[in-house]
Amino acid sequence: MFEKEEKELIELNRKIHAAPNSESMDLFIRNGIMLGVKRKQMNKIKYFANAAAILVFIIFLSSIRISPVFASYIQKIPVLQNVVKIMYYDKGIKAISNTNLVQHINTSVEKEGVKVTLTDMIIDNSKAIIHYTIENKSNPKSVFICSLKVRNEKGEELSKLITSGLAIIPDMTKGNNLESYLEMNFNEKTIIPEKFIFDLKMGVDYFTSKKRNVLKSTWSYEVPINKNKFKNMETIYTLNQTAEIQGQKVIFKTVKVTPTRTSIDMEYDRSNSKKIFRFDDIAITNEEAARWLPINGFYQNKIDDNNLTLYFESIYHSKSKQLYITGTSIRAVDKDKTIVVINLESSKLMNAPDDKLKLDSIISKNSEATIKFSLQTDKNIEPYGSFYNLFDEAFKDADGKSNKFRYTSGGTGENGVQSMEYTIPGGIKDFIYLTLHDYPIRIKGSFRMKIK
Repeated sequence: MFEKEEKELIELNRKIHAAPNSESMDLFIRNGIMLGVKRKQMNKIKYFANAAAILVFIIFLSSIRISPVFASYIQKIPVLQNVVKIMYYDKGIKAISNTNLVQHINTSVEKEGVKVTLTDMIIDNSKAIIHYTIENKSNPKSVFICSLKVRNEKGEELSKLITSGLAIIPDMTKGNNLESYLEMNFNEKTIIPEKFIFDLKMGVDYFTSKKRNVLKSTWSYEVPINKNKFKNMETIYTLNQTAEIQGQKVIFKTVKVTPTRTSIDMEYDRSNSKKIFRFDDIAITNEEAARWLPINGFYQNKIDDNNLTLYFESIYHSKSKQLYITGTSIRAVDKDKTIVVINLESSKLMNAPDDKLKLDSIISKNSEATIKFSLQTDKNIEPYGSFYNLFDEAFKDADGKSNKFRYTSGGTGENGVQSMEYTIPGGIKDFIYLTLHDYPIRIKGSFRMKIK
């Protein structure tokens, strides 16, 4: 009945996956710019994002309403014109939304004219998803969660959780109360407590105020966890299968399935001549060609240069008789071309993967220097204008000293040219060496690894 709408949601999902994954706060900042956030707004979000104790990735994709681009796209889908369900495009979460895994919270705290309600929680051994609403009864046009601390029942801070899902709506005076979710991703060492204690701080007028405003109050909640609801709900498949794509080997080791997600542990062969960045179209498929895609936002956990875990929509409730890992395209660059070298004195690009990357200018001002790049992407391959996080945040100078840059602005034009500005500390002379984090060079070759 809804085949057309489902296809459009899948395409939206694919479009979101084309965005770079958030592996650090700086990478989040780049993603925000990709969605059209201005430089001064990014400075505010860097201020509000409190990552001292818990690494908080504020993923704008958590609520389709907060991005005009995605909102306009969704409005084209008749079934979803009026109400866009949170995480509707995650096939695995949709499958468990009406099961016994949902734990009802329905706890509200109202302070300073702001009412925040934690409504429901889905939790298993892989992650927790907590749905919340914010009702703004005060003067500010916009209120949002700007920092989050999570503690266990002993009051100990859970500092190693990776959290996403915080959202912002520019104007809440028109009846648009904010609705979004907190997503906490667990790792193998996570000990799930008997209850979560959340301490929230609220920021106001993110888009309109020239000041960085944080409300004085703290919104605190105690959320008990019923572990019996997800006890023994985990399946592990041992694969140890190797896919070879144009001479590059990828070892698929294990697949772990829980109700909230599917994780695939893999390893890049150390003898590979290329550095692999990302899979373009990797998916889990079944005998009927149904597809489970990588999870938005928290796409992968990179353990080191050769070992990583990819996260997908959950296949836990799938009735499939056969399941496979499939793909046809991988972004990868020769290992001897992964370092981009810039001569600061002559403003020349000395080494780059190919001629798609251009150094436009280097402008020194006060105690900083701004480096401007442009990157030509292929509109035939990427009609939706994918934005690439090109470099690791750390770079080295001519003496081998490690430094960090700030990503200050960027975007992709209609002609497929991506522009980027990076700011580095002043006083650095001679050469700098940037390490590629991603790049639009691809190797092609179909692979199909059997799960069951």
